[in-house]
Amino acid sequence: MHTNKGSGLLALACALALAGCSAGPSKADAQKAIEGEFSRIFGAALQGVEIQDFEMAGCRKSEAAEGYDCDVTGKVLLNIAGTQQVRPLQGNLRFRKDDGGWKVHQK
Repeated sequence: MHTNKGSGLLALACALALAGCSAGPSKADAQKAIEGEFSRIFGAALQGVEIQDFEMAGCRKSEAAEGYDCDVTGKVLLNIAGTQQVRPLQGNLRFRKDDGGWKVHQK
């Protein structure tokens, strides 16, 4: 009986470890990655970026490339050189863990 209990605990520990590795980015990490990508694209002209109504679901390990594919929705409010813009954020994006954190890539 003691062996079964130990095996059960080992199986639970393995399952928890695998679950933590397969989840992809957190919602906060994904938002930070998206904000970083807009900063990279617009450079110094970007005076502000804010993501609103952000939702992320269905993250799964990508079969096509390294990272996780996640369904996202929301809107991005941008201040580009003093001009306010609102852009919809909807679709499937790929997130990849990099040395400096999570990065987002369009597929």
